[in-house]
Amino acid sequence: WKGSILQANLTGLGIQLGELTGTPGLGQCENRKSDLYLNSAKMTLARYPNVGADGLWQFLLAEEGTSAGTGLTFPANLSAKAGNWSAEKDLWLHGYWKYDWADGYVRVAGVNATSRSLSIDPKTPPVYNVVMKNARFYLVNALSELDTDGEYYLDRTQEVLYFQPPGGKLAESDSVVLSNLTTVISASGGAGVHLEGLRVQFGSGTNVEWQNMTDSSIVGCQ
Repeated sequence: WKGSILQANLTGLGIQLGELTGTPGLGQCENRKSDLYLNSAKMTLARYPNVGADGLWQFLLAEEGTSAGTGLTFPANLSAKAGNWSAEKDLWLHGYWKYDWADGYVRVAGVNATSRSLSIDPKTPPVYNVVMKNARFYLVNALSELDTDGEYYLDRTQEVLYFQPPGGKLAESDSVVLSNLTTVISASGGAGVHLEGLRVQFGSGTNVEWQNMTDSSIVGCQ
């Protein structure tokens, strides 16, 4: 598509694409986005700042927040990016809005380059309904920030996948999986269920949920 970014048209494949969702409440930082895997390794939804070379997440700090949780001011050195951000179809923020242990996703309703502000969709309010000064966050789900190996972006409207594979290309032996699953296997209140030798993967949450099962077992699975 552009440089080392590959493009795949998903229309006609019958794939139901997942979507980012707001955080229902404290302790429920969750989403239903589609996750991309290359050879069983989870790829990164296009974001800014990028994940560091050491694998650690990098963050921005809000110069100013709002007591009502309606938005924030981003650093002045990022003003040049505002034009690209404002053109994004479905831009989100993931951050720690009040406390540094309580995170959540919020959808960006608007970008103002002049005031360097990001306004938050009231349908996806931050945890505690506040954005503190110096709250750490990053932008995510941004095609304009698809700029490093291992990142991907899904245009859910046009059903197109953009992916920058490690090394800039895919081999014929590579396995690429797009998954909407949060849980792969879920069992509750049953009996006589035995799983053995299975490889359970591609769930964004807990791959296996196993509750109140009797005369049942999970053996040799990974």
